[in-house]
Amino acid sequence: LGYIPGGARRLGERWDKDELSFLQVTCGTGHLYALMRALRSDVPYVHRKFDNRRVALFATVPGEDHGLGITAAADLFRESGWEIDLETGTDHDRLIDHVERNQPQIIGLSLSSEQRLDALVRLVVAMRLVVPEAIVGVAPGSSVDAKRLHHLVDIDLVFADAPSAYRELDRLIRLRARPRQDHATA
Repeated sequence: LGYIPGGARRLGERWDKDELSFLQVTCGTGHLYALMRALRSDVPYVHRKFDNRRVALFATVPGEDHGLGITAAADLFRESGWEIDLETGTDHDRLIDHVERNQPQIIGLSLSSEQRLDALVRLVVAMRLVVPEAIVGVAPGSSVDAKRLHHLVDIDLVFADAPSAYRELDRLIRLRARPRQDHATA
């Protein structure tokens, strides 16, 4: 546990000296958060059965100026029978409080540019700590590299468009709704 704060300090020092790029610091920070999440496994977690309902939280990454795309996506999903809780312009702490209160099993986030990548990493890590088994997807702006985004952030999906998002979410819902087989009975 002593290595995590030391690593964070070293990232900060090297950032201050312009020895690391924004992307390198974001990657390093993401890895530190992932490590903290993995070490948190000794905290008791009550597993909730995935209920296969079409209910999701859609939100903009804190600090995003653009909410039009995710609002349009929420409307498309609602027209397809989904129940969508839409949060735009919400700051990090209020959004995490909302997630903690509502425990969404599916979360869709909107990221317009890589300038908010640090906020996305921080948000997803916090969400994973609060709802570790949620399906988390991101709809990136056209300038964001989807492969790199998936590599940097602990997400399940990168949404390209609404039809592929429906298909992928339906596939993951079916997989998660299946009863888990215990190793002892398998």
